[in-house]
Amino acid sequence: MNFLNPIILYALGAAALPVIIHLLSRRRTKEVAFPSIEFLERMKTDRMRRLRLKQLLMILLRTLIIVMIILAFARPAVNNVFKKNARTSAVIIIDGSASMMYVHNGEALFAGALRKAREILNILENDDTAAVILSNDVPALIGPGMTADKKKLFEAINELENPLTVSDATKSFAMASDILASSTDPNMEMYYITDYAVNSIPDSLPPLKNFARVYTIRLGPETRSSSVIKQVELKERLLTPGKPVTFQMQGVLGPEENEVNVELFVNGERKMRSLAERRSGDIIETEFSYTPDVTG
Repeated sequence: MNFLNPIILYALGAAALPVIIHLLSRRRTKEVAFPSIEFLERMKTDRMRRLRLKQLLMILLRTLIIVMIILAFARPAVNNVFKKNARTSAVIIIDGSASMMYVHNGEALFAGALRKAREILNILENDDTAAVILSNDVPALIGPGMTADKKKLFEAINELENPLTVSDATKSFAMASDILASSTDPNMEMYYITDYAVNSIPDSLPPLKNFARVYTIRLGPETRSSSVIKQVELKERLLTPGKPVTFQMQGVLGPEENEVNVELFVNGERKMRSLAERRSGDIIETEFSYTPDVTG
């Protein structure tokens, strides 16, 4: 703890004033001859003990009041555990669930997550260290691990592909915590880039060494349909440029919806849209016909 106005602390000497005043105001008693009466002597002793205790408590209270007033003017402040101009260790967790392939404003959320990860690396200093974790069913440490070589981390991020699995955020945070536990840098940070889909938030956070800052970066729209595409089937076995192919999609509607728009994207570009309505139960089906320009 430090003080914003430390010079005020010199006034703590004033805390001795109640004691000084008490000592100066004490009256000297005069001894007067008086008949010895045992009962009166006992009453006098008990009363003097209570009076002394009361005086001591009053002196203590007055002293504490003066000390607290002086400390308040000195403006105490708690030192921040994060030190400026000190080395930082950062772990970036990228959500690798299938929902991160959702396209928002013309960009897949996973591509946006990689872009955000590169931005985080750019704000780190040259001597800071960083690591990247891809969160899926089995979290994977990407590239060289915890390193100060940002170039290698950029290369590893650029080669990342979405595994299209269910992200286990709890295991990913546990791995990030273990990585930070081995660091000796004064500052520690953890970044989690996700779309806040179902099961994308960890059940609990593991114990973090010292005071690690945790940042969550949310991608995509705030609300999304709870409908899910369960299966996509390509009717034609071969894809030939200039020849139409048909995709048949089957999915499940959310409980609060009766219809949903299904869109077809090719290499991040929207090609067509179809309205799928509730037919029997929660099952929805629709078809797309698309003519590819190239093979593959």
